[in-house]
Amino acid sequence: MKTLLYFSVVLLIGCSSTTDSLTNELNLKREKNQESLYEYQKKVLYANSEYPEILLDKARFFRDINDKKNYYRFAKGAFEQYYTLQRGIFSILDKYSKKQYLQQHKKYINELFNATYSPYYKDTFNQWLNYKRTRFDYENNIILAVEKNPKIKRVWNALNRQYTTLARLNQQNTDRKILSALDKKNRRFEKQLSAYMADTFPKKTIDYKNITDLLRDNELYIDFAKTQDNYFIFVLDKSNQIIFKRFDKQETKTINDTIDATKKDIFRIDKVHKNYGKLYNLIFKKIDIKNKTSLIISPDGELNKIPFEALYDGEKYLIQKLNIRYIPSGKEFVKLYQHNNKSNNRVIVFANPSFGLNENERKESQLKGTTIETLYNETDGGKKNYFDTLTNQDEPKIIKKLYGKNAKIYLGKDATESNFFKIKSPKILHLSTHGFYLQDKTILNPMLKAGIALSGANIAVKNKKGDGIITALELSGMDLSHTELVVLSACKTGVGEIENGEGVAGLSKAFMTAGAKYIVMSLWSVPTDATGKLMKRFYENLHKGYGYSDALREAKIWWIEHKNSHPFYWSGFVGSGRD
Repeated sequence: MKTLLYFSVVLLIGCSSTTDSLTNELNLKREKNQESLYEYQKKVLYANSEYPEILLDKARFFRDINDKKNYYRFAKGAFEQYYTLQRGIFSILDKYSKKQYLQQHKKYINELFNATYSPYYKDTFNQWLNYKRTRFDYENNIILAVEKNPKIKRVWNALNRQYTTLARLNQQNTDRKILSALDKKNRRFEKQLSAYMADTFPKKTIDYKNITDLLRDNELYIDFAKTQDNYFIFVLDKSNQIIFKRFDKQETKTINDTIDATKKDIFRIDKVHKNYGKLYNLIFKKIDIKNKTSLIISPDGELNKIPFEALYDGEKYLIQKLNIRYIPSGKEFVKLYQHNNKSNNRVIVFANPSFGLNENERKESQLKGTTIETLYNETDGGKKNYFDTLTNQDEPKIIKKLYGKNAKIYLGKDATESNFFKIKSPKILHLSTHGFYLQDKTILNPMLKAGIALSGANIAVKNKKGDGIITALELSGMDLSHTELVVLSACKTGVGEIENGEGVAGLSKAFMTAGAKYIVMSLWSVPTDATGKLMKRFYENLHKGYGYSDALREAKIWWIEHKNSHPFYWSGFVGSGRD
């Protein structure tokens, strides 16, 4: 413990010189313009700070007198001024403050959507494309900067080491004051990185035509937006036609209530058909999918929790009509296709880890929470939990059979954390293990709430230290820049903390931040036997030359037609990213 604490202190001291150097460089840049860093920050924070509010008040005035044209004009102006101000302020904020800032200023995007009517759909859509996942976009810009700038790379690597230290200390019974001090140090570091990024890399914007350039014939891009009271939807096709629809408050409530009901009734096929049928009618009655072959869906709000493949029209599931894949945002969609993937042929598998502890010892362990401390201390209604042994051996066998010498398999005791962090951009990374995401309001960073378990996880939980628990925060710092596919063949790997406009903060975000192009993940715990058979079919399809989304779709349809049509068994696994 003392060694680890000493290591963390050394990291902090070691990083400080790099941090100071970065700050000095930024100060020099400002001074060349006769402007200190402080004066620059003050100008960004306070110049015209009331102007968006004034425009918003004018917009609401015209709303109240039913002047649609001026209502939209001022609502758009208020949002544009706010967004300009936001980009400046983001250059001096850490990620927690960015989150808080966005939550406090949702009124601008709310008013813009409420004011939108034809012929202004295109303007609002372009605003939304650049606003959605703003914080995630900043993180991606840092990753791009790391590839181009050695100084940024040193700073980013140092910050990732601090993240790792924070995650490790967070998993132990560490004094909260120590954790708080390290967290504050990281946040100061992030602010300085944000400021440097603001100077070094101009913010790129996209418009809907960047998306249509990438769409195939008979393919639709569907983008959802969740504001305070409503869902909105943009539908874009190859011909640049945009459809904009608004769900009223009651429809929005019905959608969210139905999603909650579906989770509770997931085992009853009649209830599933009823709930997914209701969602189909609410959503796709507003969208013309005739003669379409593929949907690219960017969900928002509670819609992140459902597999659109399982929506039911009374006769067929949506997946039986269309290929479906997901994307976090329009910006991410465009970015994924801007960079050619220099992939190799390596396939790496981590499967069936030896979590440790015999049956009696496991009964004494309490596995629920985020860090090792909370995993150890919390219980679920008095029931003691632990990472149970995985019995499925099919996935590593089929992958080895299909990929031969290009496949490296880590099984049992070899599926360790140390081996895992030796990985560097394989073409395919397959993880057959337990994932977790648990509600813990005491931990502010959602990327510390999600993670995976590897060999020794139960022992680490019992001893409140050791290897085997890897958080999403640590995963996001990996180098997967040339990885085409990550398969998370584990329970609830697609679950995380949902923020309107920012998507799900969890394992999928972590691997995408690390550079992976396409991620297969699960929305709930799929039975082991069904998972094994579905994955076997998926990899056989890949070996035949199918694309990733096509391979997953065919495996699901095969399951529906030959095994069990109940969505519980096949629809839990979804694919996100570049096909």
